[in-house]
Amino acid sequence: MDTVMFLNNVQFTWLKPCLNHLQQLLNHYHVPYFTCKILDEVSKARFHSISFDASNKGNTKTYPFVIQYLSDVGVKRGLIDFLEDSHEAALDIFKNIIKVIDDHQLNIYNLTSIGTVLKDRLPHILKGNCYAHVLHNGVKHAHDILKCE
Repeated sequence: MDTVMFLNNVQFTWLKPCLNHLQQLLNHYHVPYFTCKILDEVSKARFHSISFDASNKGNTKTYPFVIQYLSDVGVKRGLIDFLEDSHEAALDIFKNIIKVIDDHQLNIYNLTSIGTVLKDRLPHILKGNCYAHVLHNGVKHAHDILKCE
């Protein structure tokens, strides 16, 4: 049965407050717990990357921030923040990135990939998109310093 139909059904209107309460519990207790768990693992990882993509919801842009890192069991990814902002300028997006990095006390020098807006603040960072672009940019920018005979 569709969730919307289920919640709009007269027989189940008593359940709607319970679901709202459950959502509040998840947001206040479980989400911070799992975010802290991810950030603990990231602090032990040598390098990490942050990915984000904006999407429009009405007149507000939403930004999920995902972190990718290498753990003992392999590459892991996790959602560390979800921001809402109605501003679309590059400077506003830059401020959101810095806010997430500062709020979660991420070591910015361990970042391996993020947008070019950070290039002025950290010139050693390369912009990475999909894995093909990351490989291309790595070869393009690193082949001059690699010693090959």
